[in-house]
Amino acid sequence: MASLGAAVSGVTRPLRHVVKPSRIAAEHPMRMAKPQTALVAAPTSLAAPAAVSGHHCTKEYPWGVTWPAKSVAASPDFDPQAVKKSFKKWKEFNLNGDEWIGAFTMTAIDTAMFVIPGKKF
Repeated sequence: MASLGAAVSGVTRPLRHVVKPSRIAAEHPMRMAKPQTALVAAPTSLAAPAAVSGHHCTKEYPWGVTWPAKSVAASPDFDPQAVKKSFKKWKEFNLNGDEWIGAFTMTAIDTAMFVIPGKKF
């Protein structure tokens, strides 16, 4: 090993039987540029689009495209009557306070018995 103060010198020997990268086309076939040819010849002039007859745009299908499901555009974004109806369920809401108070009392007594020094039950 070389010490920190000494320079490390390397020796390169001439190599025989070596691959020269300049002789190989090291390019993946998928990356090679292919000539651009169209399958169908492009038109030289643009014609006005033809009007589609027989299809009428409605509110249910705004673009004239039919869909087997109900259109989202026909339903309102916010239904105040449904919101009022949902709040009527709060009359039936109950936390069973007596059960919660009993469980909390038992937990507090158990914790106090564990913390108080003396006889363990």
